[in-house]
Amino acid sequence: MRTRWPRWSAVGGALLLGSLTVGLAGSCAGNQTAAPLRALQSAGPTAFLCLGAPDDPDRLRPLTDCDASRTATLDDFSIPHLYGFVTQPITGEVAVVDLTTEQDAVLDVDASVPGASFLPVGAQPTDIVSTPGGAAVFVGVAEPRFEGIYGLPADDTRDGAPRLTSWPVCALPAAPGEMLLLVDPADPATGAVRPRCDRAFGDDEQDPGCEGVDHCHGDLEEDAARAGHPGRYKLAVTLPDAGGVAIIDAQDILDQEAGAYEDCPIDRWVPFDVMSLPAPPAPPTADDAACVPEELATASDAAGFVPLPGGMSFDGERVLYVADRSAPVIHRLDLPTPCEPAEVTPLATRSDDDPSRVVTTRRVAVSPLTRELRRFLYAVDERDGSVLVYDVSDGSNDTEPVRRADPVLNPFQPADRIRFGAPPRDIVILELEANAVNDATGATLPLRCDPRRSADGTPAATYRTSDDLTTGARPRSLRGVFAFVVLASGDVVVIDVDDYDDACRGPTDQSVDEGCERDASGLATSGEYSCRAVSPHEPRSAVFLLTEEGLVDNEPGLNNFPLLFDPDGAVLQLDDVPEGTIPRMRATLDRFDPEVATSVVVGSARETISRAPDTGGLLIDGVEGLDRAQHTLVMNREDPRAHILTQGFTVTYEGPLPGFGGRFAALTDGEDDTYELLEPSSQFCRRGVRPEAVWLAIANAEGLSADEAAATAAARADYVQIVSSPPVEADPYWTGQSACTFNQCQQTFGTNDSPLTSRDFRITEATEERLSLEPRDDAAPATDVTCCFPGVIEFAVRSGNQWTVIGDQVGFLHRMTTDEEGRCRPSCDPDLARRTGRVLESPVDTAVRDGDGFRNPFFRFTINAITADGTTVSQRDMRFTFATRNAFAPLSLNVAEIANDGDVQPTAVRFLPATGDLVVSDGSLQGIILLNAASLTFTRQYN
Repeated sequence: MRTRWPRWSAVGGALLLGSLTVGLAGSCAGNQTAAPLRALQSAGPTAFLCLGAPDDPDRLRPLTDCDASRTATLDDFSIPHLYGFVTQPITGEVAVVDLTTEQDAVLDVDASVPGASFLPVGAQPTDIVSTPGGAAVFVGVAEPRFEGIYGLPADDTRDGAPRLTSWPVCALPAAPGEMLLLVDPADPATGAVRPRCDRAFGDDEQDPGCEGVDHCHGDLEEDAARAGHPGRYKLAVTLPDAGGVAIIDAQDILDQEAGAYEDCPIDRWVPFDVMSLPAPPAPPTADDAACVPEELATASDAAGFVPLPGGMSFDGERVLYVADRSAPVIHRLDLPTPCEPAEVTPLATRSDDDPSRVVTTRRVAVSPLTRELRRFLYAVDERDGSVLVYDVSDGSNDTEPVRRADPVLNPFQPADRIRFGAPPRDIVILELEANAVNDATGATLPLRCDPRRSADGTPAATYRTSDDLTTGARPRSLRGVFAFVVLASGDVVVIDVDDYDDACRGPTDQSVDEGCERDASGLATSGEYSCRAVSPHEPRSAVFLLTEEGLVDNEPGLNNFPLLFDPDGAVLQLDDVPEGTIPRMRATLDRFDPEVATSVVVGSARETISRAPDTGGLLIDGVEGLDRAQHTLVMNREDPRAHILTQGFTVTYEGPLPGFGGRFAALTDGEDDTYELLEPSSQFCRRGVRPEAVWLAIANAEGLSADEAAATAAARADYVQIVSSPPVEADPYWTGQSACTFNQCQQTFGTNDSPLTSRDFRITEATEERLSLEPRDDAAPATDVTCCFPGVIEFAVRSGNQWTVIGDQVGFLHRMTTDEEGRCRPSCDPDLARRTGRVLESPVDTAVRDGDGFRNPFFRFTINAITADGTTVSQRDMRFTFATRNAFAPLSLNVAEIANDGDVQPTAVRFLPATGDLVVSDGSLQGIILLNAASLTFTRQYN
């Protein structure tokens, strides 16, 4: 027997310290403001039991016997009571909360001690699990030199002033991490169980030495029978420092002598092997001239990692998934029974954004089977604060994360993960309101909503969205499989895994040309603007994605029509000038059918875009019903989640790229009228600079002649504009200066208020730190530029012969990176095709279809400005301005707002099927918060 060293109990020490603190405060201060008294603090994982009256012979109940019903008092046992067991990591206790009573819910198990007293266990409780038949809970503790598992029999948890030595406990060889309760099933032929993995079914158990009973602290075989899972309970326990999972017989723990602290009887030990995995397939590459291929991920090197098990999740059938906080894998244990564990090929954890990064995971959660019998695993990337998704369905051999179907539509989310505004803390995945029916085969399956008119009058049609949007398929009707992700910010975010009503959410007329899965018209759907109103493994929308007068206003649109300003800031009205004299922003035509009507929501009204009669019906020129033409654009509707923000946009001709204002660089002479600009911290490539060399490769790929390609590249290349002033005329610098004079410099380069084009230098090549320059008009300035601007210069980088699109929140979108030689080149990643902020102009009398004009993640348009002689009517610093509205809002609930306290630190979430609640544990001062999973609404709180 291992001897327990004498020590204070954790609860006693905490109470003594608290008393001393109060006494000292009272003696050293006068009037004090009393802090609110909270019983629960720094809550950790939770577990639940259903119990009847203490004197009831049938007091131990299966969890299914309890529900959300309430009683007025603690001693009203007209219904069984549901108890929550909440670990208290700081004090080394387990609090007991009666979730059924209306008052005095936090139990005081020792009335002789002032304040609420809890169940003492070893310090640093790491996890807690309960038996489904109501007999006991098990607590893993990581107290140094006293690592072990405590068994808390249900009969001893509601009163009796228990001590640390009141519990059966066993010692572990290393600190435990997470725990799961598994069932070693009974022999199907005889119904007998095996007491240990190395024993036969029906063998006698070792006598624990109890007087008059077979088991000292409860019979878990009876518990399993009550719960409808005949067999033997086993605990799967991760031992992170030992690098594996232990399978431990739960009855053996409960049969330990209270306080004896014998070694835990480990049935099976599974040390993890970090297996090498093959490299994933090469990423897709865009057919783009001068682009830089994406970095390839490499195979995991098993020799370089030591396993460090993290969270666990069991699929309910035979596979146990274990996160690894050190190695780039998620372990998989095949468990025909808990006594036959075998590690199989793990899942690979990688990052598309950074293939060289070692991706480790902290928590995992596996889904129930979907309607199509598919299963998914969600894993929390510990460093990135995102969630990886894996298809772990039967028959799936894919070990790589699931990629989004069309990542190009939303470049703000990685293709291989779900990223949030704050790091995830925990995940649960649930099936809600399945509404099962019998299909033709006799199997019980959830019924999907059917929007087809041919299904009118059938049960599947009853789930459709009502005309007033109050019933049926809707954002807050959760019917299907959903993931609930608890973030460090306190937000609980809903992720669609398999929504059984997804077919009834979306447009009434659908086309594969618009990103839908099928061509269909006249569907009885919600009328939302996108076929991706619901999308697997994406955040769920909090609102209907449509604008309908008097009901909802949630479709992305504009606050007002775009306005055009001249370089001096004066508004240029379309009705003041004839066609072809100023630039016009126009919505692009449908790619496949230019006669298809389109519209844009402006304010809260939908405006139908019409074709200008004076252009033969070819060009989109205004808005029907208004007295004058308007600049217009069309919002993208394929992926609502791309509309991440409501923001203002400025579209400027040859506009300055952001990020270079207030920077100073060294300008030096080169050979043959060339120059170099050096500024080590500018990050020219990362800020989107596109040199002439890139445009030349693009022009050559378009089949232009050598002269045409050179002229096009020179015109479109970004250029540097010197915005510094020469030294003032009275500066001593000009004394004795023979290379230039103040007057010569001013005549050649103008002033800051009236700069001349001789200040513009085309960027022929670029790296992160250096720009190679030539005079933009191909003629060297009449006066030496380095003489007129000695030392360092202030500069701007502008786009050549094009418009720059800049959002006040997302900035300037681009896909520039660096090649092996460090030169600025566009990425070949096709997923980034819409990360663009450059608009090439089109002729004033030419219709432009979708795909040929400008398109970023939010909207699409063209700017008609090129006249018949090939010149442009645009002037530098002309600009369009407009603001978007109605960004995508995910369905979420913030527990900090519920608690009316910003100090929230979620640590865990558990689902309580008896009430349908998510139980969120707070590591700060809020105790536990219960949320109804089906409606995502606040239920109650205990603190």
